[in-house]
Amino acid sequence: MEIISRKRMKPENWSITMECKGNAYESSRVPCHSTLKVEAEDVVTIHYKSRRNLHYIGYAFFCPICHCLTSIPQEVILHKICLDAPEVATKDEPIYQSLSEEEKRLSEYL
Repeated sequence: MEIISRKRMKPENWSITMECKGNAYESSRVPCHSTLKVEAEDVVTIHYKSRRNLHYIGYAFFCPICHCLTSIPQEVILHKICLDAPEVATKDEPIYQSLSEEEKRLSEYL
């Protein structure tokens, strides 16, 4: 076991190693299964509806290779990162109209 730090992790230093699985959003894109170091600035907030029309919020990252969106388990993300993560949503979601230009640009990958 390797000790990375004996201090509490700061949000700007947070990272996790994850595989691109494309499991955060249904799309025709094919995940590349690359192993990526996901950092705080890579996390986005996603809004989606279940088949029962229930609204959910989750956290994910876009793969820079295949542009698939992969879910990140909420329990591994620091709370501050969740608050600062830009939002993405499809054009048919009501929240889409309130997104910033950057968030709308990121949403084009959905």
